[in-house]
Parts: sequence; C-alpha cells; structure tokens
Amino acid sequence: MVDLLAQNPLLLLFTVIGIGYLIGNINIFGFKLGMAAVLFTGIFFGAIDRRRSHGRFLRPGERSSGSTRSVAAEADASSVG
Repeated sequence: MVDLLAQNPLLLLFTVIGIGYLIGNINIFGFKLGMAAVLFTGIFFGAIDRRRSHGRFLRPGERSSGSTRSVAAEADASSVG
C-alpha cells in the first residue's frame, strides 16, 4: 500500500484529504479537529515513507519552530469557540 501511494501522488493527496476529513468529523467530548485533521493526517503519511520528501528534512540541530507555530495556528483557527 505504501508503494502504491508513493508512486501515485494524486492518489496520495486524495487519500490524505479523505482520511483527514473523516477524522476531523469525529466528535470526542464536544471537540472536533475539523480541517486541522487533514494537516495532521498529511504529517502522519509524510512520516510513513520518506521517499516523497526530496531531502527536505531537518538536519540535526535545526529547529522546527516555524512548523510548530503553523500547526498550532491551524488548530487554533479550526477550533470551536
């Protein structure tokens, strides 16, 4: 399955969107991730197989605070309230 998704980027895109959308609609104690679940699903699928990364991983010692702020802002924007 991983090989199939790695060879077909369009299939991978729609798989991530579909699964993320379904996860985002799950209501747990009145809390939903919403569209942020698509982002988290994309991060998860990206971590499964590094063939699609094209060498864009952080080197040891580099900080990922920009990514962290982006994820936090997306989660905050999609929260209910």
